[in-house]
Amino acid sequence: MKSWHSSQLSVSLITEAEAFREIRSEWNALLGESEANNIFLTWEWMHTWWEVYGQDYELHIVTVRNPLGVLVGIAPCKVSERGIPGIDKCRVLEFIGWGGDVTSEYLDIIARKGWETEVFHSIAEYIFGNNAWTKVDFHHFSSTSSSLSVLKEYMEKQDESYRIELSSICPVVLLPESWEEFLSSKSVNFRKKSKEYRRTSLRDLGALLICCDSHSTLQEEMDTLIKLHLKRWGQSSRAFRTKKYVTFHRRVSRLFLEKNWLRLFFLKQDGKTLAGIYCFHHDNKYYYYQSGWDPEYSKNRLGMVLLNEVLKEAIREKAGEFDLLTGEEAYKYRWAQYTKQTVRLSCGDYRFGKAIEFIFDSRSFIAWPESVAHTKSRVKE
Repeated sequence: MKSWHSSQLSVSLITEAEAFREIRSEWNALLGESEANNIFLTWEWMHTWWEVYGQDYELHIVTVRNPLGVLVGIAPCKVSERGIPGIDKCRVLEFIGWGGDVTSEYLDIIARKGWETEVFHSIAEYIFGNNAWTKVDFHHFSSTSSSLSVLKEYMEKQDESYRIELSSICPVVLLPESWEEFLSSKSVNFRKKSKEYRRTSLRDLGALLICCDSHSTLQEEMDTLIKLHLKRWGQSSRAFRTKKYVTFHRRVSRLFLEKNWLRLFFLKQDGKTLAGIYCFHHDNKYYYYQSGWDPEYSKNRLGMVLLNEVLKEAIREKAGEFDLLTGEEAYKYRWAQYTKQTVRLSCGDYRFGKAIEFIFDSRSFIAWPESVAHTKSRVKE
């Protein structure tokens, strides 16, 4: 671990996997005291991503501590190499969590409340005063992050050409205090269809809502979710197609269950699983990540029924919002009232140009915007 001082703050680097493992409790404590707090910035998500996808990158986590040694900031970064083999290459600073085939949203620089200004300036000074890379490329950066204005200030100060572009759009459901209040805000047709499909599924089929809360059955239930997803979407979905994607979600679901963040729901009928939905609950928010159901029961609209039942659970747990995550599929707006956005912030070496990067760099323009590349992975209904 390398370190130096910026004003009154100490800036250090984590470049080894062991140090990444050891910072777990400090990381999550800091995240909980920050405005950036979300499921995709938890140590569990970030570290699992690194374990599964990190072999193609250099670990480069920037940490900031105050004069008492208290952790007050983290920039969860990695370095990749891009370019044309045998001709040229450029080193790129990126967020951990971007890349591979798993989508992470709302990536950000983490700063303890009350220390944001000092932390953001210290990290910006480090990033833009460093010659260890030729380009900065932050994908799925939370568009509401207060660090964006500080980074822009440093780029403009150094006369850097930069781009801030839309990366993804996430429809969000605002949750009231009761299901009745939620239904009253929807159209007459929505209320009618919701009751009709619920009646045919829960009464006529005898389906029951089950939540997986046991480590002993978790992997079996994840297998069931994967089978339902692939059965429903076939080749049209990229989710659960690669060994790494499946490995990532097996590991992170186990860690989330330990923290009581996993919400894995199923509709079951006499031991047969009809539909499943894979969600997370963290910091008063639900996140809807994946789902699947048996096409044999498509007329029963199991996707709609299950989502409504899970929304009821989220309301019961006093969650304030239900984030449907990346993708602007029309069905999401039957529930969502507004959207959140992420952006791509990039600056630095553009020697190759857009066309060359598009052709030769699978982690750059071929994969950007990731919302386009991964929307199909998130098709639900």
